[in-house]
Amino acid sequence: MKKIKILTLLSIALLFSASEGFAWFSTTYWGVRALGMGGAFTAVSNDASAPIYNIAGAGLMRAVEVTGMTSKLFAGMSGVEINDNYLGAVVPISQAVGTLAAGWGHFGGVGVRSEDTFYAGYARNLNDILESDWVKIAIGVSAKYLKQSNNYHGDTLTNGAIAVDAGIIAKFSNGFSIGYSGKHLNRPDMGFFEEYHILNADVLGLAYYNEVLPLLSLPKFTIAVDYQVRGGEDILMFGAETRVIDGALALRAGSWGDQINLGLGYELKLGEEALLIDYAFGMPLDVQETIGSHFFSLGYRFGSNKEPERVKKPEEVQSEQQEAQKKADEEEKAEDFDAAAYLLGQ
Repeated sequence: MKKIKILTLLSIALLFSASEGFAWFSTTYWGVRALGMGGAFTAVSNDASAPIYNIAGAGLMRAVEVTGMTSKLFAGMSGVEINDNYLGAVVPISQAVGTLAAGWGHFGGVGVRSEDTFYAGYARNLNDILESDWVKIAIGVSAKYLKQSNNYHGDTLTNGAIAVDAGIIAKFSNGFSIGYSGKHLNRPDMGFFEEYHILNADVLGLAYYNEVLPLLSLPKFTIAVDYQVRGGEDILMFGAETRVIDGALALRAGSWGDQINLGLGYELKLGEEALLIDYAFGMPLDVQETIGSHFFSLGYRFGSNKEPERVKKPEEVQSEQQEAQKKADEEEKAEDFDAAAYLLGQ
């Protein structure tokens, strides 16, 4: 019965209905690390899947990163062949220029309906403008070409349109971060036989990171929650990640709607660079005839994402030198006093 339900949902796409109830281009199955965290990534967004969740996050990345993903959705259900693939890259240029991002995502059923998303994005952090030690803010925008193909009575119909995403993210020195991502803001028309505008989505995310979580002593711990509103529906996503063995092994868990997600990741360090291997598992609680969905990705980071030491301003250096000199003078006076007291005592 559940299998029939899924096939029916895919078949609805063939009717090309203009109804707002069927949300095209709404896949949440890209980015394996994020999937392991239940899709709660809007306020994290610090890897090559950042442009999917919040393009602004790419503006805070310091190293070039690329990734490729493949998957098997609803494994174990005969007759259900749904593909989900993703390729992405984030390329930080400089503080002044900003960060570029590009990628492609595919989602669809074999011989039924498919969606392809090609995107190019730009993000920039505002550190040089804000000059703040307690918060880092970045903004970003992404242009996407949405393409859909439908098998309709033996004919393949295809159309496409341009969509725009935008986002902002703020990461605070106390470990908290907040992000907003607006997707399909221009609501492009993707209808075949009549007008159909893609639903826009507003996503607000909150996250917290700590090198060692108090009480539980979990190293490199991240917890995150996303709240998405799209059309007349809303969805709450939450997840967590901890990195053990000096940060090499990542353990993840999360959930959204009626699905539970788990994930693993391994970072093989090669000097300052790293090979990134990730796996995520998703189990829909309302589908009985599947052994879950499986996601795999392989990525590479060309350098370190660690923040470089901030270059101190001349006045800061001068102030530190004056403080050091003052302290040295006080110590010298104390030594002179002790010597005199010693002689007097004799």
